[in-house]
Amino acid sequence: MANLYIAIYRPYYGNFEHWGLCMEHDGEFTTFEVEGQHPEFVKNTHQGDPSNDERHLESIFVACIRKSDASSVKQAFDDANVDNETTEWNCQDFVLEMLAVLRDFEIVDEDDEDYETGRQEALDKHFGPM
Repeated sequence: MANLYIAIYRPYYGNFEHWGLCMEHDGEFTTFEVEGQHPEFVKNTHQGDPSNDERHLESIFVACIRKSDASSVKQAFDDANVDNETTEWNCQDFVLEMLAVLRDFEIVDEDDEDYETGRQEALDKHFGPM
């Protein structure tokens, strides 16, 4: 199995906490994210446990997925759009959109209690400006 987390970090700049979608698979961590600011966001990945980053605040568990779906998470990231048109769009929206794609492809089960609890916790505690 592989685990998905929403990794939350202190902002690089600005007043929004930074979010990434972290996958732990076979003891390795990959965080999928967008970096930058409007209108110059770019997709990026980081290897390594997010908790080793001094800016890391917490990781919120959202799903346990089949090991065979780990490559589909990477493909979903590769196929994801970066919205450099919408002024209010940011890294938090990117993670929520990635989760929606994974749900639509039935990689993540929207009826899974962990998914809804984790997603809602991130929204309640960390979504929007600080």
